[in-house]
Amino acid sequence: MISTMLKTSQTCMTQLRSSQLASRFYVKVLQKDTLSDNVKKAEYAVRGKIPMRGEEIQTEINKGAGAKYPFTSTTSLNIGNPQAVGQGHISFNREVLSGLINPSLLTTTALSHDAKERALKYKKLLDTPMGR
Repeated sequence: MISTMLKTSQTCMTQLRSSQLASRFYVKVLQKDTLSDNVKKAEYAVRGKIPMRGEEIQTEINKGAGAKYPFTSTTSLNIGNPQAVGQGHISFNREVLSGLINPSLLTTTALSHDAKERALKYKKLLDTPMGR
C-alpha cells in the first residue's frame, strides 16, 4: 500500500513539474515577426479616394451644380453606419444574449417574444448557464 501511495505521489510530482516546465517555456505563436507582411501593412482608412470623391460630388449637388448626376444625394458608407442607409438597429441578437445572461428578463416584457423564444431554445442546449 505504501509503495502504491509513493508511486502515485511520484507520478503527481512528475506531472506537476512537467506542467511547470511547459508553462515556463511557453512561447506565443502569434508575434510581430511571425505575422504576414500584408497584415503588418494593413491600414484602416476612413479617408480615401472614393469617400473623398463622394464628398466632392455631394458638395457639387449642394451648390446646385449636380445636374450632371443621375441622383440627388450621396450616402457615406465608409464609416460603418448601416443606419445611414435605413437599416434598423440589430436588437434581436442583443435581446437573445441578454435573456441568456440574465434569465430573469425572460419573464418580463423587456424582451420581444421572438427573442424570448430563441433564448429559451438556446438555454435548453447549453450545458452551463451563461455569465456565471
